[in-house]
Amino acid sequence: MNKERYLFQIENGTPVMLDEAAISRKRDEFRRNTDYLESNYAELVKQYPNQWVAIHEGSIVAVGTALKSVQRKLDRKGIGRSNAIIEFLDKEPRILIV
Repeated sequence: MNKERYLFQIENGTPVMLDEAAISRKRDEFRRNTDYLESNYAELVKQYPNQWVAIHEGSIVAVGTALKSVQRKLDRKGIGRSNAIIEFLDKEPRILIV
């Protein structure tokens, strides 16, 4: 049985299937954003303690105390929510033991 996998992106409420090149670009962009977050995490927590930040194309594009406000800022800037990493910068991170 052949199980093919597809990656879709929502654009204006409509799912759009991505080709291999688009998938590769998305993967590279995600990697750049996570690298930026990891490399700058300590400084970002100092600058934006207990706030949500959105990272797109390797830089901060939205900041807020509420997740919804950051999402709205992304929407106003025309940045798809799936195209940004949104992270809460907890000044006192909690440790979870599972």
